[in-house]
Amino acid sequence: MSAFIGRGIVRAIQVNPTTGAKIGAGWLDLGEVSNFEPGADVQTLEKRTNRDTSNALIAFVETQLNSSVNLTLDEPSADNLNFILRGEKVAVASGTVTTESLQDVDTDRVDVANNGILMTKYPINAISSIVDSAGSPATVNPLHYERLTGSAFGIKILNISTYVQPFKVTYTRLASTILAALEKAVANYRIGIENVNLVDNEAQYVEYYNVRLPPATRFGLITEEFASFVLEGRALAVAAFDSDPHLGKYGRVVMGY
Repeated sequence: MSAFIGRGIVRAIQVNPTTGAKIGAGWLDLGEVSNFEPGADVQTLEKRTNRDTSNALIAFVETQLNSSVNLTLDEPSADNLNFILRGEKVAVASGTVTTESLQDVDTDRVDVANNGILMTKYPINAISSIVDSAGSPATVNPLHYERLTGSAFGIKILNISTYVQPFKVTYTRLASTILAALEKAVANYRIGIENVNLVDNEAQYVEYYNVRLPPATRFGLITEEFASFVLEGRALAVAAFDSDPHLGKYGRVVMGY
């Protein structure tokens, strides 16, 4: 191998944290990944002389070795958000939502003033009707509200008239994928990259067997540049793999093929 500039496809699959055995529905392609950086964190204990003023190092031992795996994901797809936000993903089918009670987006109060904005729980396909909360609910005149421009969720109430709030909306929702942030149980993953060196076209395969990834510390949604999401994980040892010289207990690099 000469100098190195790497490019490649990064994939992940959930594993049993004790045995390292792969589980789940197969490998997931993480899409555009701008950084895949395994590394090591070595903790040491040093002894320096007290016999003179030199403070010379006379003994040095490694007390702890931790393996790290850092990823930078560039695609916030629904699957990648499982890693970025440690979210629990749910597919929601299209359908009818009946008399959903609306809240004011600005003040989080039930009551709104004229031109107040209300938000639905799901993205709207079409509004069937809006009613108020009177004992015998009155149907809100369609001239008294409108869809909020540029929003799939917003409804602007143009005229509150004598309606009894809160307003309740019946609408058809669009099919969507919902991800509840920070709700997914902690999981471990085998992460691998099929890599190529742009300098000499030499291929590599690098994988770490048992990586625990925390969610991204930042999730930028308004940026001046292309967004990226940094995950700083730890690679744990798989004791059962240590007996195989072609694996090792943390990870491996395959090259020269």
